[in-house]
Amino acid sequence: MALIKAINSSNNLPNLEARDTPAKQLATGIRALYYGFRLCLHPKVRAYTIAPLIVNILIFTGGTFLILDWVNTSLLAWLLSFIPTDLPSFLSWLDPIIGWLLGLLKILIWLGVGLGLLVVIANCFTLLAHTISAPFNAFLAEQVEKEERPIHYPHFSLKEIIVRSIWREISKLLYWIPRALALVLLSILISWIPIVNLITPALWALFGAWMLGMQYFDYSSDNNGYKITDTIAKMKAHRLSALGFGIATMGITLVPILNWFAIPSAVVGSTLLWVQIFDKHEDQITE
Repeated sequence: MALIKAINSSNNLPNLEARDTPAKQLATGIRALYYGFRLCLHPKVRAYTIAPLIVNILIFTGGTFLILDWVNTSLLAWLLSFIPTDLPSFLSWLDPIIGWLLGLLKILIWLGVGLGLLVVIANCFTLLAHTISAPFNAFLAEQVEKEERPIHYPHFSLKEIIVRSIWREISKLLYWIPRALALVLLSILISWIPIVNLITPALWALFGAWMLGMQYFDYSSDNNGYKITDTIAKMKAHRLSALGFGIATMGITLVPILNWFAIPSAVVGSTLLWVQIFDKHEDQITE
């Protein structure tokens, strides 16, 4: 736990460890992301963090700017075009009121669009950033694991690496599709049930958090030569810690500026959680 000790010595933070109660297990996953955020710019891993950080900043900043510009110049004008503003002369005294209501409507539209933007940023932008920074993330995960324990990675030829990578992504897709379809069907069924239908967003958020966690844990799993089914099995063995990590990671992607650090922080945090709990060995570095 070399990296953990780097901040424990001055902040008295507890080490990650398996917990017995559900609340503590969830907290362990959340704390792993906190450690990742604290350590992603640590001198021992900083060089491997720069590339994912730059990718994240460019995608989140550039993408957000383009969407905001589109909303401000096109979407608002299109939505407001449906509202009549030409009043008969005898109602001209209502012009100030209409202007005030249109201003209020613009604010409400911005609030609604803002919530939608958060979802877009958390999903589309994160997916794009993952795709571009994936090779750098694997190197970052490797460097973090080196600091925590001796590594004995299997060696693969270039052909094997390509085949493994393609099949790995296909396997994730095959895991996601039937569960997403089942969740869509469930969402449709309960949408007709008042009050109960309010759980639909929560179900999708939990599913998204689980899949997001899988994406990050799989860097260390793949580095160690495990199959994607092994990644899932280890996550299920520590289900609440994995879910807590995914929820915290999803949350940080919704916060402007902080989402710049989401990917490197999550890679570091997921590797620490993987090494110290999910795939703990007897030869861990403790000094």
